[in-house]
Amino acid sequence: MAGGFCEGAVVYQVGAGLGVSGIDQTTALNNATNFWTTKSINWTPLGNSTNEGPIKSATANNLDFVGDASNPGLYYANQDGYVFFRMRVYSPGFVGFEVNPGGSYMLLIDKDQDGSIDYGFGWDAKSKDNEGHGLEMNVIGTVASTWAGTKMDDLDPNPSTKEPVDINGDDGNGSYRTTDGYVRTDNAQSSVSGLATTFIDFAVSWDYLLTDGSSTGLGIDRDWNITAATIANSTDHGALDTDVMGADPGGVVNLASTAWSPVPEPTTALAGLLLGAGLLRRRRK
Repeated sequence: MAGGFCEGAVVYQVGAGLGVSGIDQTTALNNATNFWTTKSINWTPLGNSTNEGPIKSATANNLDFVGDASNPGLYYANQDGYVFFRMRVYSPGFVGFEVNPGGSYMLLIDKDQDGSIDYGFGWDAKSKDNEGHGLEMNVIGTVASTWAGTKMDDLDPNPSTKEPVDINGDDGNGSYRTTDGYVRTDNAQSSVSGLATTFIDFAVSWDYLLTDGSSTGLGIDRDWNITAATIANSTDHGALDTDVMGADPGGVVNLASTAWSPVPEPTTALAGLLLGAGLLRRRRK
């Protein structure tokens, strides 16, 4: 399934140092728009997202995942030096942040395929602070037996700024990197059980994961298990208690959970291609 820049898409330039060292918001937003408009993404549906449910809201709710056999709820792509993830939510569309119910969207990663959460990519839409937050690299914070008791934390030690190890973090030269990660929403997608839906898309660069984010070990030599979760009325530090793709938030987090979907990482050949093309930066000491 391919997907370019869909009609009705809304682009968010997240955590790219807006207003810092001459990077103004308009320029940053234009850069993000250009990123998405140049991509024709070959999406692959994943796991149990084809029967995601049940609907947890009587009315449209941007924090409720949906999906069926014809319109899966979770997708993956790996191309152009980025890993992409797509989540389908029960909503006719976003119009900026004003219709966002005030929550966060989490792509959770089980790096070791042992049924526990290790890392995640989180879009903190609650704070509405795309410069200091936005798309962030998360690490497990509060370990619990259930999804609803589990909380994530930032990979960097500072919850209010973006340190060098974070997505679009401090570049060490008084500014911020701008190409580590991107977010967009694609409005007015196919309906699921008669319900209008919207896509939330994440893009994270392998350059970032293999350099500034390399402490996570999310490299090219292993497979991941992933799922998605939402957090109502909270930043990405809140409990995963609102919706979990393919599982009940009150259920147990383990290897047998129907939430996890396997995602193959690229082979080591990709590293050679990236290095040969000069796409990998040297990790700072």
